[in-house]
Parts: sequence; C-alpha cells; structure tokens
Amino acid sequence: MASLSRLWAEQGPETALALVAAAAQAAPQDRALHLAWLEALLRLRRLDEAGMLAARLDHFDASGRLRLINQAVIAEQAGDYQTAVALLLQAETIQPSLHQQMRLINLAAELGDAALGLRWSQAARRLAQNPQDRLLLACTEVNWRFNARDFTGTMQLALLTVQGLLDSGSLLADAAPAAQPAGGDPAHDDKLRQTLIAALQRLETAGLQPFAIAGLLLGWQRDAAFLPNDKDIDLALPPGLLPAEAVLAEAAAALCNDGRFRLLPNMLGMLDFNTFADTATGIHVDLVAHRQDTSGGILGGSRMAGLPDAECRLLRHAAYDLVRAEWQGVTLWRPADADRLLCEYYGNWRQRDPHFNSMISAPAMLGFPDFVRAMAYLHLVLAVQAGRREAAIALAQQICQRDAGDVLADWFLHQIEATA
Repeated sequence: MASLSRLWAEQGPETALALVAAAAQAAPQDRALHLAWLEALLRLRRLDEAGMLAARLDHFDASGRLRLINQAVIAEQAGDYQTAVALLLQAETIQPSLHQQMRLINLAAELGDAALGLRWSQAARRLAQNPQDRLLLACTEVNWRFNARDFTGTMQLALLTVQGLLDSGSLLADAAPAAQPAGGDPAHDDKLRQTLIAALQRLETAGLQPFAIAGLLLGWQRDAAFLPNDKDIDLALPPGLLPAEAVLAEAAAALCNDGRFRLLPNMLGMLDFNTFADTATGIHVDLVAHRQDTSGGILGGSRMAGLPDAECRLLRHAAYDLVRAEWQGVTLWRPADADRLLCEYYGNWRQRDPHFNSMISAPAMLGFPDFVRAMAYLHLVLAVQAGRREAAIALAQQICQRDAGDVLADWFLHQIEATA
C-alpha cells in the first residue's frame, strides 16, 4: 500500500483516511497500518476517534508512545495545551516522526509560542524526505507563522505553498459536494444548549449582560435551531464603563471560577476576544467585548496587543438595543434589531452560502489589513490542501472583492481558469 503522505497528496485527506482505515481493519496485526490510521485521524483533528483508536492499540505499544498520544489527545480536548505539549514531547523522544512533529507545530500555534514553533519546525524539516512531506510541512508552517503573528511570512509562504499544491495535482477535478445536513444532531444540540445555559448562568450571576451574536444568532433567527454541527457558542458583551479588557477579565473570572470552563490560550494577543472550553461538553464559547466608537457606533472584532486599530480586524456596528427573549428553552439577551446585526456580519444572511467566510467578507469589517489577508491566505492553503475546489475558488473570489489586485487570489483564479 502507498504511504500515507502519498495517498494524502494524490487522493485527498478523506479518501486517504478511508483507504488506510480499511487496510488496517483488514490486517488487525499490522502495526504500521494502524499507526498510519492513527496519524490520519490526528491530522484531520478527529480527536475523539484518534483517542479511541490509540486506546485500543496497547498490543502495539511496547514503547508507551501510543498511550502518551492518547493522554495528549484527552488533554487537548479539555483545552489543557501545556499538558498536551509535554506528553507529545515525551512521545517524540520515543519515536520521532514527521507527522508527530507537525502536530507539535500545530500545538505551538495554538499556544502562540513562536520559539516552540520554530524549534519543532526545524526538527520537522530534517524528517521531510520527499516533496509530498515537504508540502504537508509547509501547510503546517503557514498555520504556525500566522499564529506567531508573522503575517508577512504567512503570506509569502502561503503563495509558495499554494503554487506547490497546484503543481502536485491538487484541485484538478471537483470533489463531490458535501452533503448538507437537513437538521442538527439532537445529542450535539443538547451539548450546545448545556454549554449555553452554563455560560449564561455564570456571566449573568456576575452582573454581565451576554447576548447572542454571529452563528448563535444566525441559527436562532434563520433556522429557529442551532446551526448544524456548530462547535461553539457565540456571545458578546455590550459596551460599558470599563475597557473591553477589564470586562473580559470579569467574564473569565466568572466562567472559570468553579472549573467548569477553561480559558484557552490567547494565541494572537487579542484584547477584546476570548475563547473558553466547556470541560463538561467539549463545546467552546467565543466571547467578544464590544466598545463604543467615537462616531456613535459600536466596535467589535479582534484588537491585538501591540497593533494599532487600523491593522486589526474590526467590525463597526450600528448602535443596538437588547431585549430579553426565550429560545431553545433558554432565556437570554439578543439585539432588538437582529436582522440588522446579522446583515453586518453576513450580508444576505437569509440565503445559505456554504462558502461565505465572515472572517474575511463581513460587510461591517473595516478595511483589509494584513492580519485579515494573512488569515484568508491560511484558509486558502487549507482548502487547497484538502482538495475543496469550490471552497477555494469562492475564498479567492472573496479576497478579490476586498482587493481586486491581490497577488495570490488573482493568480490562483487564473490558474483555475487555465486548467478548467
């Protein structure tokens, strides 16, 4: 059977996983196949499945490496990245591998630790023995550079990486369109509801006024349900007398006081945005603190320490009022004019567009700073790497809508036209 790296490059991630899994299941004593299966799951971040598989492979685990990987997966699911890094470092000393190194690089990105990312990136380069491995490593390094706030380096490497991916045969044919779920998974929706209730109870008890925004508000307004497969709860705090950083500090104290929620690493140094992991459900809560704009509007988005506002991703919203309402058996605050706020996030939010990227194309976003452009480039690399042709084209088109002269997006669309 071809190597996982070759299958990944030639068949795409999902097909490669399916082929490796089928081969491993047909050969229950083949250690190499089972380790390739585990690596494929880890690379696709299917952590639940990876953890279960690692736990079943004790008979292949004389060195203890798989047990360490399993424990690291559990720690990462709980948002304890420091423990995950320590466990993976132990696994690395037992049996270094390129994909283990790439996983470490991704964890360094999640931690926002540039020195750690550089160290593991250099080690990974020594293990990349063929063009396919070097391309996979480049995709990982784009992510690490972005999270290390090296936005210029991100864009430069992304351009080279997309060129390499297309030269290797990525996106030559349309992949089968992903099936759109007709409705949510009741068990998953119940986890979302539990997390929402737990977060609201803690924040409101602390005297804060969290309200629904973004995906949570979109599901409420358009579908009267949680968005299918949504992995987080989107909440905001309205402007107040205190700076946004102080309000978020109060929110973090309220959420994390009893251990139910864990504050995740603030990898980009954001001043008005934090993510919390619910240790009971695995669901994340994305919380943004709004602030008053000097023009009378309201600013949201992602300010970052050490950068002026003009270089950050900021959204300017019209002033809003909040009303109390009941939804999904939960009573919470929402904007009185929810339609207007959703238009500021999504434009024509009533029309489903699976490829719309609100991080890049939100109508309320101010400008197109390097931070957002680098984020768009990272998303484009990931779409091309995964063989998601239509998503990659749509993303490049959205970049061009922000900047018609964008070098990477313009070149990419011309390449797609030439191979059509």
